Amino acid sequence: MKAPSDNPINEKNEDLLSRADTAAQFARQVLKHDASQGLVVGVLGPWGSGKTSFLNLARPQLEKAGAALLDFNPWMFSGADQLVDSFFVELAAQLKLKAGLPAIGKLVEEYGEVFSGLGWVPVVGTWFERSKVATTLVGRLMQWREEGVEQRQDRLRKALLELEKPIIVFLDDIDRLSSVEIRDVFKLVRLTASFPNVTYIVAFDRTRVEYALSEENLRGRDYLEKILQLAVDLPAVPPELLRKRTIAALDEQLPEAAWIDSADNNRWPDVYMEIISPLIKNMRDVRRYVASMGGAMETLAGKVALSDILGLEAIRIFLPDVYSHLHLSAQALTALPSDWPKGQDSPEYVAYVEELIRRGGEHGSVVAAVIKQMFPAAQRHLGGSAYVRGSEKEWLRTRRVAHEDILRLYLEKVAGASLTAFDQAQRAWAVMDDLRGISSVLNAVDPQQLPDVVSHLEVYEDAFGDNHVVSGVVALANQFEKLPDRDIGVFDIPDELIVSRLMYLILRKVEDEQRLADMVREILVYVPSLNGQRHVLDIVGYRENAGHRLISQDAAASFERAWRAEVRSRSATNLSMERELLRVVVDAQRSNSDEPNWRPPEDPDLTVSILQSAVSRARSQELGKRAIQYEDRLAWDSLVKAFGSQLDLIWHVELAREVRGQQHAELFELVDKYLGGWRTAD
Repeated sequence: MKAPSDNPINEKNEDLLSRADTAAQFARQVLKHDASQGLVVGVLGPWGSGKTSFLNLARPQLEKAGAALLDFNPWMFSGADQLVDSFFVELAAQLKLKAGLPAIGKLVEEYGEVFSGLGWVPVVGTWFERSKVATTLVGRLMQWREEGVEQRQDRLRKALLELEKPIIVFLDDIDRLSSVEIRDVFKLVRLTASFPNVTYIVAFDRTRVEYALSEENLRGRDYLEKILQLAVDLPAVPPELLRKRTIAALDEQLPEAAWIDSADNNRWPDVYMEIISPLIKNMRDVRRYVASMGGAMETLAGKVALSDILGLEAIRIFLPDVYSHLHLSAQALTALPSDWPKGQDSPEYVAYVEELIRRGGEHGSVVAAVIKQMFPAAQRHLGGSAYVRGSEKEWLRTRRVAHEDILRLYLEKVAGASLTAFDQAQRAWAVMDDLRGISSVLNAVDPQQLPDVVSHLEVYEDAFGDNHVVSGVVALANQFEKLPDRDIGVFDIPDELIVSRLMYLILRKVEDEQRLADMVREILVYVPSLNGQRHVLDIVGYRENAGHRLISQDAAASFERAWRAEVRSRSATNLSMERELLRVVVDAQRSNSDEPNWRPPEDPDLTVSILQSAVSRARSQELGKRAIQYEDRLAWDSLVKAFGSQLDLIWHVELAREVRGQQHAELFELVDKYLGGWRTAD
């Protein structure tokens, strides 16, 4: 569907305001008026009220009556001299093309030349040709002036009196001119208004023209009353009709959007009535607004909630000063409540919101409605308190601009890293009940982005069900081996914990212990890594500081016993490929008295892998300095526990050093540091 243009209508079938009959009546009224001494008719209405369209609808009736219709658009010309020249030249040229009127066209041309001097001399052709024409015209001009203006006028009047049908001159777009140019146009009309059988139909915004015509000792309204013999005021379009036309135009422009989805449906009526409707005053506004939707929807459809697009596009079109400040105000509009004293918030955020409303001017209430309908977290800056903690997940899931990532996507048309991760999470959610589908989506995610993608899946927590448990947990448990090795800050959540947390949110949806135990049994079959299995058992079991006790204690003990047996059965080569290997080895030794006492086999590569999994990097920063210091550390106590004793640890280290010492020199230097008695201060 093509976007509606901002051009006036020309045909009756385009008449959306049902003005065709009124326009026809207007034409008949003009024709009935006595124009023997000239007639000036005003079609008055504010900018965008459809004056040109109204005139176009009246034309067929005037043409049917045999009137000669001429057009002069003063907006196409600039400056007083050019207006005078163009006025007579345009009318003369059009008359010469009308059957039976070329002679009158010639007289109009001669009459206009007397007033315009040489301003109308053609500027095309060679310099010599222009000079010849100018010389001839100067001679003729002197002759005409000697004869007198009145004689030229009398000849033109006599010719016009002989006409059987009137000449009607349309002057449009007058209110687009400067004040000086408006005065010049009305001087021209007044100069020629008494010509017989000539009717001027002048379309303009009364307020604008009255202001331009006002002088120190004369009101513009009084001036108009002396010129206009007949005036028609176009009625304002009823708000209900504007609403219907806006909705109908949007329906035509956005069929592929399936209009408002169910989640957005409750907000749309308020967005329209409080934001869009107050800004749309006429049909031109409707066309301008709807025309903007094509580009916005092509870029943002499915990425930003439709109600938000529709509301913010109205701000962009009609309140550009407000729109230009949205980018600077993004955080103020979307930031969640902080730890400021009750009833207060960041003064900077408050200032940004107040500036938005100030920029709205007379439409400040519309800007306040934008904040109310689209930015719940910012309502507190205006004394409101509609924000409910946890809503940000819903905002992201439903792609509302209330979430900063979505707002920046709307404003910048480019998805940031966080929103890109959410897009991938959305694709994963769409197939979470299908093991092959979700595994395929997660396996395709860049390892560096995987934690963010998994984290964004939490926005669907309320929709998790039994059908997501096996497929979702299996796919997630198989991602542990893919997680990147990267440094994290003191307050950052470890990547493993991000994945484990989502697994817990899914698993806890099954309230029946036995049913969940059956699901866990199925999950473990599809998770080949010992580390992935360990995370599943940690979540559902009773391990200290880890278990959430989602299944019975007997079932948990049975699963853990089978897992330890699986660890003992694995070869050293297989074990060395496990992620978080130190945790696996330590947990494998939590055996009952009837289980074999297991220790890691004497394998250099396995020992190196265990040592590597014990390394962590601490960050520190000296007071008053920006530089960050890094220090590698070992989970020494866990290493001793994994190998049984410090002597056993030393034995394994020395065996590994003989084979892999040069290859992992820094690792063994760190081990020696601990063997020498070094420990961290904390």
